[in-house]
Amino acid sequence: MYKSIDISKDQHVSPTLNGGWGVRRTGTKKCYRVYRTKAEAFRHATEIARRKRVRLIVHDQRGMLQEWRDFAEGPRARWHRVFER
Repeated sequence: MYKSIDISKDQHVSPTLNGGWGVRRTGTKKCYRVYRTKAEAFRHATEIARRKRVRLIVHDQRGMLQEWRDFAEGPRARWHRVFER
């Protein structure tokens, strides 16, 4: 179906130093949008990832990878979760 070509456009939802949640692209340190809650950041990043057909990568409060979804796979894309060992 669809395939991600440019991973530099993948969207990340990650915690910021000031306690908020940011949305940024892969390879960048600076968030281009910062929200008070993770849910707000998640909604915004999901819209971008769907529109650009890229991966949405979600981090936990410590900044560790929590889950991701590849919207390049199309509407049937599923969530991949990372479990602590």
